[in-house]
Amino acid sequence: MTRLLLLASALSLTACVTDGTAQAPVASYVSTTGTTISIYAEGDTAFSVGELADQAYPQFALSVDAAKTLSPTQIFQASATGAVPAEIAALTAKLVQAGREFPTTNPVSQIEKPAAYDDCDAATFSATWCNLGDGDPITWCLKNQTEKRSKDLKQVHSSEAAVCVKSGTIELEVTNGAGGDHDMDLSAGQIYKYLLNAGLLETTWLDYDVTSASGTYQFAGEADNN
Repeated sequence: MTRLLLLASALSLTACVTDGTAQAPVASYVSTTGTTISIYAEGDTAFSVGELADQAYPQFALSVDAAKTLSPTQIFQASATGAVPAEIAALTAKLVQAGREFPTTNPVSQIEKPAAYDDCDAATFSATWCNLGDGDPITWCLKNQTEKRSKDLKQVHSSEAAVCVKSGTIELEVTNGAGGDHDMDLSAGQIYKYLLNAGLLETTWLDYDVTSASGTYQFAGEADNN
């Protein structure tokens, strides 16, 4: 999906978002646009990225295209400033040692940042997240949802999804066969995107589950299993 991937200033973002299961991120940091990005190790050869935005910080710093091609180290360089955290550098080294290949040179300063997300209504969400242009074979776009929803995927190389809460609250759980297990509590005005990168040679199952909903939300995503 070409338009589709949690610290003091970030407390306003994380206050309504928890990752309360067994898995914690390798690192979380505030991006150059004020969003919060978390990078997770998923098994030996996979990793995932989550980015949280809200009405105060509506512009995502990391494009999905960048997250699907760059290493965790390059993702930090493309979306933040300062020295790369040691934990992120170690994750990149582990992935490379396991056989993952990433661009050896990359103009991280030239990566175009995605446009700001300005609303959680169905029309805006659909125009931003549901016009898929890269041909991934599995796609979905669920607008104005008020009940629990799930998307269970088998044998995917990569996947990205976005959930935007228009009113009320929802609980989102993302699990995968590489060991990922993430629980998110999202409230009105928040939008969360998640990207799993298992590599071209590996696949895993992946489940997105909205386990509770007390308002209205939008939910879209795609996956590559070729």
